[in-house]
Amino acid sequence: MADHFEVNSWNSALDVVSDWVDRVYFETIRHPIARMIVELDEEMEGILKHINQLPNEYFTKEEGENLIDRLNELESRFKAYFEQLEEENADVKTQVRELTKDMEFLRASVFSVTQKKWSRIFANRLGRLLNSPAGQAVLSSGVSTLIKGLLEGPK
Repeated sequence: MADHFEVNSWNSALDVVSDWVDRVYFETIRHPIARMIVELDEEMEGILKHINQLPNEYFTKEEGENLIDRLNELESRFKAYFEQLEEENADVKTQVRELTKDMEFLRASVFSVTQKKWSRIFANRLGRLLNSPAGQAVLSSGVSTLIKGLLEGPK
């Protein structure tokens, strides 16, 4: 879309250019976020498709132990991030308690539910955690690859 402007003075031209620069600046800022949301949405669609294709089989001992190790790493990274928040507020403490409870449940359920069911439970618990401001911020701290690996199932 092209905009056409007529100006009658140098000051008018500067105003038009200044407005144009502001629009370009805000578009540039907005696009990376919009692009990130679209990419995340596409990744989630792929992950959900993958979860639906998982077999209704239980994890092998090796697969389960691997998942437990990755859950431990994920929990450590979340807790480390939450500890970096220098606030002693109840929300962060609640997040840590819920994270611990969820991770304990996920570790305990690795060998008692099928791969598909476990992946759905994990995605649900993770979604709840990431719905909080602290949880959303933790994504930028480099745990998204680890989360994606867990959602994709055993390696």
